[in-house]
Amino acid sequence: MLRIIKLGSISDEQATQVGGKAANLGRLITGDFPVPLGVVIPVEAYEEYLDREGIRDRIRAELSVIDFQEEASVERASATIKGLFSDNVTGEVVAGLDRALEDIDPEALWSVRSSAVAEDLATASFAGQQDTYLNVRRSAVSEHVRRCWASFWNTRAISYRHKAGVDQMSSGIAVVVQRMVDARSSGIMFTSDPVSGRKDRIIIESSWGLGESIASGLVTPDRHICDKLTGKLIERTVNRKVTGIFLSGDGSRSVRMTEERQMAPSLTT
Repeated sequence: MLRIIKLGSISDEQATQVGGKAANLGRLITGDFPVPLGVVIPVEAYEEYLDREGIRDRIRAELSVIDFQEEASVERASATIKGLFSDNVTGEVVAGLDRALEDIDPEALWSVRSSAVAEDLATASFAGQQDTYLNVRRSAVSEHVRRCWASFWNTRAISYRHKAGVDQMSSGIAVVVQRMVDARSSGIMFTSDPVSGRKDRIIIESSWGLGESIASGLVTPDRHICDKLTGKLIERTVNRKVTGIFLSGDGSRSVRMTEERQMAPSLTT
């Protein structure tokens, strides 16, 4: 029987089944960091879906005729392959997922995100290649898991795997379902400077509301440069943040910030 795995119970041996994102979240929870609870649907469920629907060979056939020199060719293949993910997730997955989420918080809203096995490659970063869904009600989570599986075949994901020399059929995708928090502000931390390459710096980019406003390019975030050894703030650049995305039971809620908050620092020391 397929097992839905709680993030806090992931072992190092399960990394190939849960993907890099889920494995790292599990390590943070185990280390007592304040990480929202959730579960991961392992790669096994995605592979079983391909076999149950009989679409594995059809995907290979579409991939075999792609001309990677022509973006339109990749786009056509992507649309066709994603259209194959039309049937519902199996009842076994739905039932196990629903029970696990109810145990955590029956009234919560959830994020549904990919955790691709290839994300941990040293030579390539696959972050942002698949779709993310926010503010999902428990009754709709399984449908968004299927959409997340389909997004493994986004145009940009197919092209990126091709350029990185990653076999299209051998990696697969797990899905992380995590409880949403009503964030006042949020951000993305880089453990080295992605611009200069300096490894003695920590870079934090932040904005109002959920981190989706940064990840989607909706705003130019505030930028904080910190010393990695001491943790002290070295430099801060505050940018105008016109819009914030906030938690809402009706879906992501985009809010225009007041003039005062647009130029106020979204994080303070």
